[in-house]
Amino acid sequence: MVKVFTVHEPPQPTADRVERGEQMAFVRDGFSWSAALFGPLWMLANGLWLVLLGYLLIVVVGSVLVSL
Repeated sequence: MVKVFTVHEPPQPTADRVERGEQMAFVRDGFSWSAALFGPLWMLANGLWLVLLGYLLIVVVGSVLVSL
């Protein structure tokens, strides 16, 4: 199994290589079955409050539009 990471660098990095390397963020890329199956609960458990509120807003607006 190969692990894949994405590297994120600040918009205006410093010229020094050492400082530049310390500012980079390595984020593991992958798929989460728990997030796919239990979306809102996963958002709650991971502290994604704004994402959860947006999700609930979309669900409520979609339900209202379908019932019209």
